[in-house]
Amino acid sequence: MKFIAKIWWTPFLVYIIWITSFINSKVDNIGCRSIEIEIRDSLNYSFVTSDDIFNLIHNEEVKVLGKSLTEENIRNIEQRVGSIRELGSAEVYMTLDGALHVEADQRDPVMRIISSYGNSYFVDKYGFVIPQEYKYTPRLIAVSGNIEVPDGSVSSGDITSLPDSSMLKKLFSMVMYINNDEFWKGQIEQIWVNEDWELELIPRVGQHLIRFGSTERMEEKLNNLKEFYKGVLPRAGWNIYGEIIMKYDGQIVCKKR
Repeated sequence: MKFIAKIWWTPFLVYIIWITSFINSKVDNIGCRSIEIEIRDSLNYSFVTSDDIFNLIHNEEVKVLGKSLTEENIRNIEQRVGSIRELGSAEVYMTLDGALHVEADQRDPVMRIISSYGNSYFVDKYGFVIPQEYKYTPRLIAVSGNIEVPDGSVSSGDITSLPDSSMLKKLFSMVMYINNDEFWKGQIEQIWVNEDWELELIPRVGQHLIRFGSTERMEEKLNNLKEFYKGVLPRAGWNIYGEIIMKYDGQIVCKKR
């Protein structure tokens, strides 16, 4: 029975190999008639436009439309599109109607960093660093003040490989925690690193400053602050305090305006 099964499968496998080769040969001989570009998450972020990708593929120096494209040509195009830092992935393929299809995913930024020298970066949920080279700025938690992004992290595009003692890595972990908490995601607008390397949080609601201190006991302090927000501020008034100090162990100290 096993022998009979092998005989039955053999013509099928030969057919699959033949039809794949046939389709590939047909695609190689078809001129590129159009370029169809799909950028997923384009409604959420506008880092890369269809025009950006089109102009990268077809321009004065590189002509694609009207040309026959081999598998190698298509792979080269896919590598060029995939090299765009703002894209997480890219797939390029051609169909028998002569359409070159480009499907790309934009990176999902979680924070914006404004360094002490004024350089601006986005960081996605995987810790990938994207230098900001355009005016578009999504609504993200901004981290600024006494903070820098190492050149190595910019060139490699990764901050997760930094030492655990790195302030930047600690801030990334803190922002990820805030973004995964529905309450804090809607509350914290900016994190400022002062000259003493202590954190100051600027909320979206209220006219107070949260002197958070270090990232030590971060979850405990945020949980305590959440209880304070829910239990005390609604009764006392959101604008009665100018400062909420969290840097003391197990205490919340408030200063009136």
